[in-house]
Amino acid sequence: MEYVTLVNRSSKTLEGVWDGRHYDLKPGKHSFPEAMAMKFKDQNPIMGTEDPMSLQRQHLIGIEEFGDNCSPIEQSTAPVMNAGTLEKIRKGELILVRADHPFNRIVDSAPSPFAVASDGKTDTSFVKP
Repeated sequence: MEYVTLVNRSSKTLEGVWDGRHYDLKPGKHSFPEAMAMKFKDQNPIMGTEDPMSLQRQHLIGIEEFGDNCSPIEQSTAPVMNAGTLEKIRKGELILVRADHPFNRIVDSAPSPFAVASDGKTDTSFVKP
């Protein structure tokens, strides 16, 4: 088991989970086994930096031995996956739609198998597949 140097690049304490145990990763350098360090890095991405084509993303944690960028950085609040998507939104090619927008409602127009006709009898318009 080889130990590596994990660097918390942010100014806040990050959290990593390994084998059900929670580890607090304070800003600065730490020493962990390689597998744990890689998992902690994956658990702390910078939001909005994933490239949908290559699936590469930036992380709040760097590993010195892997040549990762270990310069200071903070968490992003970006609403999009990458800069290309953001540019399409600016040009009007893509539109962000809020989750409570009326277009996002689920409408079930199929009759219920338990529908009751106005005369109180079971609706026979439903056909079993």
